[in-house]
Amino acid sequence: VDVSDVSERTQPHSLQETNQHGREWDYQRLRLRVEPGHRHKIQAMMCKKILTDCLATLRVLQGQRQRDDPLWRFEGRRAYKLVLNSSPKELVRFLAFKHLHIAHGPLRRALIPGPSLTEGQMHDLQDEWRQLMHWFLQSVGPVPEEVLLRKFLDGELSWSLVLKLLRVDLSIGPRDKVDRRM
Repeated sequence: VDVSDVSERTQPHSLQETNQHGREWDYQRLRLRVEPGHRHKIQAMMCKKILTDCLATLRVLQGQRQRDDPLWRFEGRRAYKLVLNSSPKELVRFLAFKHLHIAHGPLRRALIPGPSLTEGQMHDLQDEWRQLMHWFLQSVGPVPEEVLLRKFLDGELSWSLVLKLLRVDLSIGPRDKVDRRM
């Protein structure tokens, strides 16, 4: 029995291979390029990834189960519309604002999404959002879309990385106390 043939087949696969012209390819150093015609599709995939990661983070923040929706229906409609439009900048800003609203808005933090809101609760949530908007705008940096795209293509994109790139510090809240009416 010739065991040399068996050992060759069981050796780990190398990330360097030779193409048909005899050149070696190093797959660890190979970077994907975005062709102009593919950009919209890749942005759509990136938006889905960002939304999925953000929703998982918001579920943990609100103490929800995996299948629970961490956004109210009207918030979710807005997020899904931005995903369908492949608008990464707008989606990232919207989700970052929602994350900050849940983390620092007393009413939004207390009202875990469920069946429905009363008209008064909806009005109070919108008032709280308006009061926090100025702080949100100061707390969230510009959206580095090209960096997000690169991280997505490299398989490194996560919601925590998005927040880091936006320079969002969740531990710092608004200086002015939010007027809470329940």
